[in-house]
Amino acid sequence: MKIQSTTISVQFEAVEDLRLKYLSYKNILKEHFQEPTVLPVADDAPTELPRIIAVTKNGHSQMTFTKSSVTLTTVYNDGFEDDWEKCRWYIEGKVKILGNFLHTLSVDRFKYVGLISNIEWESAGNSPTNFLENKLLKKSRKNLEDINIRYTFIDNDIYYVNILFANSYKLEGNAYFNVAGGLADKGDKYLAISVDVNDRYAFNMNKNYQSNISALDEIVKITTREFEKGIDDILETEV
Repeated sequence: MKIQSTTISVQFEAVEDLRLKYLSYKNILKEHFQEPTVLPVADDAPTELPRIIAVTKNGHSQMTFTKSSVTLTTVYNDGFEDDWEKCRWYIEGKVKILGNFLHTLSVDRFKYVGLISNIEWESAGNSPTNFLENKLLKKSRKNLEDINIRYTFIDNDIYYVNILFANSYKLEGNAYFNVAGGLADKGDKYLAISVDVNDRYAFNMNKNYQSNISALDEIVKITTREFEKGIDDILETEV
């Protein structure tokens, strides 16, 4: 498999002075992140709008703060894309940095946290639609063009484990959306898999639930388990 990208997300109650707090303590991040971009968003704008964006020194990751969340999206290359253990090491390092920084901002109690990992599953060959049709569908129709199947599991009454299987395309330079004939050559097909693990199940079901940064450690372990065995178990199941 090839790891394309991951996104760490942390949701918390809105922090009204988050922008001021961030700028007051931004030097804590200067070893790992470039100078942040502060967006010209009004204080009374919706809380979900981005306020601050910071990119890591080498440009692999982008951190985005709103009043009520932070996400860290990473695109993998330089050999990391072929080695989940390297990606895991990188993620765990960034979780530690993020947790320490949020603690400095006095943001320690979260609603829920999560990790989305997007991969290319090379074992499907050059016909991922047929691969998924044969593996996961009991019945189908002729001329199946696209397929999108999601499984949602509950882990330990805390975590949602969402696994999405879909065929996708490596769009070439001549591919354009909303242009006549623009997708006549969509490039190579591949099986895209997204593994989305979060503790929102506990948040949804328990009115007293509070997440914390350590939940991401367990989420990384669950994601690793799915890469090592869970995905294979689904794809090898007879229909």
